[in-house]
Amino acid sequence: MNDINISVLGFPASGKTTFLAALWHFIESNEIPCTLKLGKFNLDHTHLNNIVECWSQGKEVVRTTITSGKEVVLNLENSVTGEEIRIKLADLSGEMFEEQIKTRLITDDYIESYKSSDGILLFINANKICDDVSFHDVSDELRDTLQNKESKISTWTHRNIPLQVKIIELLQILTSRPFNNNRRKIAIIISAWDIVQPREIQPEYWLQNEMPMLYQHLFTNPSLYYPKYYGISAQGCDLSLQEERENILDLPFASERIICACDNVSHHDITAPLVWLGSND
Repeated sequence: MNDINISVLGFPASGKTTFLAALWHFIESNEIPCTLKLGKFNLDHTHLNNIVECWSQGKEVVRTTITSGKEVVLNLENSVTGEEIRIKLADLSGEMFEEQIKTRLITDDYIESYKSSDGILLFINANKICDDVSFHDVSDELRDTLQNKESKISTWTHRNIPLQVKIIELLQILTSRPFNNNRRKIAIIISAWDIVQPREIQPEYWLQNEMPMLYQHLFTNPSLYYPKYYGISAQGCDLSLQEERENILDLPFASERIICACDNVSHHDITAPLVWLGSND
């Protein structure tokens, strides 16, 4: 059996838990043919079934303790090659990454998880990007602040750091001691892709325009990173919009609500990033 160790990176509300729920439903239900299917001797996945139940009802999937700092192990089979695969997803909480940025410290568990990883799933929520502040915005804000004598300057915290800067910091840590600086495969998962899809753009183009500093860091360090870009909507819509929510719940198969866009193709196979990370490509 081929063991594939995948590390998960993502700050709070980046879409990791919802992705895991949709992934498990997609594999277990076998509603749509896909590359990865359930293998033999699978473990007890009660925790996964619980978050899938929430997902299948069109409810927001709330992060649980199992998706915060524990390893998820899936025994799968490649339906094309017949190869048996054990995928281990090492997932640390988004809050832990925030704490790492704040304290500049990493734990022994963190080192152990990421030292042995074969690839990385990096999650970015397309619906929660707030990094863009132009020089014009800054000058307008400063003018308003100066005119308002009662305004106060807030104390700076690590939470004021732009998201793409924090992500770059995490990636740079993984290429420094005690980690090796071997080239790593990174599947960039841009979640909530349903809100971007109407623009008819590719995930790589989205990152290049919305987070240019992060894109530049990945692009200019080919000896460290081998990135591939995926636009994924695990929910299929904005659940706060009742009509859209009802539409996805009316689909014949829940797996049909999943969107996975990559390389000018859009489909439902949410296992695609895992297949790529585990391949020799």
